[in-house]
Amino acid sequence: RTVESNLKKLKKHKISTQYVIVDWSPINDKTLDKNEYMSETVKDERVKHIIVSPKVVKNRGWNPKNFYEYYAKNVGIRNSDGEYILITNPDDLLNDELVESMSKALHEDDGKSYYRPYSRIDVNNNLEFLAEGVTFLKNGNPYDEIMGTPAAGDFILTTKDNFINKSKGFDESRDTNENKQQTRMDGNIVINMYQNGLIPQELKGSVLHLDHAKPHEKDLDIEPYTMGYKNIENWGLLDVEI
Repeated sequence: RTVESNLKKLKKHKISTQYVIVDWSPINDKTLDKNEYMSETVKDERVKHIIVSPKVVKNRGWNPKNFYEYYAKNVGIRNSDGEYILITNPDDLLNDELVESMSKALHEDDGKSYYRPYSRIDVNNNLEFLAEGVTFLKNGNPYDEIMGTPAAGDFILTTKDNFINKSKGFDESRDTNENKQQTRMDGNIVINMYQNGLIPQELKGSVLHLDHAKPHEKDLDIEPYTMGYKNIENWGLLDVEI
């Protein structure tokens, strides 16, 4: 639903798109091309379907039965072919105002900025409003107010060069609990961008986030915000043939 909706809106606003879907450690070889809902979608010529096998995950020393959201996004960054990269999630829809604002920003961009939306709006399956979180939240925290760290995993837009050479990808330099889901690494990459000279820019419009059950805090790998990081050289499974 989200892939098809987003592709339609991006085409409407004349943004040429390659939609990269990272199929992370599929259980029992149940890859998305074999899924009843996704099989046709991943065949779209605009979609690049990347499969990271459980064997690859295990060889890196990670748990193949766990979902490493941000390591998967690193694989997407490394294997994308566009000049610009938008990081998002499979439960996110871009509204028309946001895509129109993206189009304008891309035409005017000088390669020195990263872009965040005005807000993230939680909606139900009928796209009815549930709650809204503003990106550049005025709460006295400079990470939020100035850098725009809240819910960054739902939408970060900048050049591929900036993702690789400025932000250095999502942090793979520290051990991650093999049984807990990752969190807050999206805020850390925004801090890395800012620390390395990129200018935060606010777009008009919102990401619509389809509401769903969320893991209990004990199932999350809570990492504090950092003042930046260097990351490992081969982040994004650079040394592995995908």
